[in-house]
Order: sequence, then structure tokens, then C-alpha cells
Amino acid sequence: MTAEQLEELLEKVTPGEWRVAGKSSGYIVSDSESVVIAAVGDYRDDELLPFNRDRWDADCALFALAPTLAAEWLAQRRRIAELEAERDDCMVQLAIAVHQSRRVDND
Repeated sequence: MTAEQLEELLEKVTPGEWRVAGKSSGYIVSDSESVVIAAVGDYRDDELLPFNRDRWDADCALFALAPTLAAEWLAQRRRIAELEAERDDCMVQLAIAVHQSRRVDND
């Protein structure tokens, strides 16, 4: 997935802070929209719940962080691009300075 595709998804995602709706609920909700975004695992299955609760809780917590992690990743990618551009500019300036100093030394 490209940064542009991720930006597009983040623009369309359900707004607000995503969180797990209560311990072991299996539901991810948005605070600002008051909607259920996703349900993880089959929390209605009493036979599976005891064996999968910890895994499903971890899945929910990670899913709820998805928009935040994606936004942070994009911010870091932008910062890396800025730093690379600054580095490239410094390298050009250094090359010019070296070239000019050689010309002065040769004169």
C-alpha cells in the first residue's frame, strides 16, 4: 500500500478515537460517532470464549489502534522525506563548495 492510498483511507475512516468497548466485549467503537466499527471473534459462543478471550482482546486492542498507527506512520514517512531532501540539498551545496574551492586553488 502506498502512502497516498493510506492517506485516502484515513480521510474516509470513521472519525474519532477508536477503542475497545469494555473489557472482553469484542467490539471496537468510535467515541465521536458512537458506532460499532468492528466485532472481533465470536463472543456469543460460550464454548470458544474461554479459549480465545485473551487473543480476541489483543486483536481488538490492536485493531482499535489502526488509525493512530497509520497516521503516525504517515507522519514519520513525511519527516523522512523532508530529512532526505535536506540531506540532498546539503550534498549539492557541499559539491558546489568543493568545486569552487578547487577552482580557487587552481587559479
